[in-house]
This record gives sequence, C-alpha cells and structure tokens, in this order.
Amino acid sequence: MRRDPCRIVAKPGLGAAAAERLLRIRDVDFGYVHDTRGRYLGVVAREALAEAVDAGRGLEDFLDRGVDAVAGSTPLRELYARAAAGPCPIPVVDEQRRLVGIVTKADVLARLARQEVA
Repeated sequence: MRRDPCRIVAKPGLGAAAAERLLRIRDVDFGYVHDTRGRYLGVVAREALAEAVDAGRGLEDFLDRGVDAVAGSTPLRELYARAAAGPCPIPVVDEQRRLVGIVTKADVLARLARQEVA
C-alpha cells in the first residue's frame, strides 16, 4: 500500500481547475477526494477534470463515488482481480472511512513476484 495518494479536499470554492492542476503537478492520473474530516468520498480522473474545466463544470460533476474503498486490514490477495480490472488504484480507508493510502497494480505485481520467488 502506498500512503501518498494525491488527496483533494472537497470544500466550497474548490474548482475543477485547481484539482486538475494539482493532479498535473503531481503527475498522476487520479485524485482521491475526501471531506474536511478526511473521510473518503470518491475518485476523480485527471482527464475528466480537464473536460470539466473546458466545459465550465465543477469537481462534483466528475467525482466517481462508485470506486469502493477497502479496509486497511484487507489481505492483498483479495484485491488481485479488482486491481487488475480497475481503472484506478484502490483506495484504502480506516475505521472512520478516512483515506490512509492506495493499492496500485504495481503493489499487487510486486506481491505476486515475491510469492513466485518464495
């Protein structure tokens, strides 16, 4: 699990342009949106944010609330299929649904490689 996802705080006044700029600066394709208390809300894609900016629409219009988070205690082996098929890294949350990290395809592949060696 990586503990440094690109976090975007959903707060009044935060526009799609600011969020897209953050993703561009961090050179990532996805941002993980949370409320001011750190509770995970959903994922936004950099490509979608660029469309939002061009169309004059807001961040909320392109927030994907359908990307379910997993608990930090979830065994990595249970995430293999989801990581392979998912469009973005899997968000990981704690008991209060606060975003604590992400699981990437690279994380899963590294785990599989270690198992092959063992």
